[in-house]
Formats: sequence, structure tokens, C-alpha cells
Amino acid sequence: MPSLSCLCSMLYLYFLSVVTVSLERKDKCPQKLW
Repeated sequence: MPSLSCLCSMLYLYFLSVVTVSLERKDKCPQKLW
């Protein structure tokens, strides 16, 4: 099922981007995030 594979890869990329943004925000202003 190529559609399922595509969906999984999209979710994975989305998760990576969210984690990256969260880490950047934590470095810039940790008091607001935590």
C-alpha cells in the first residue's frame, strides 16, 4: 500500500519538524515553553 507508506513518511517528517521547532523555542525562551 503506497498510500499508507506515504502517509507514514509524512507523519514522520511532521513529527521531526515539530520536535525541531520545539527545541529551538526551548533554547530561545525556555520559560514560555516549560
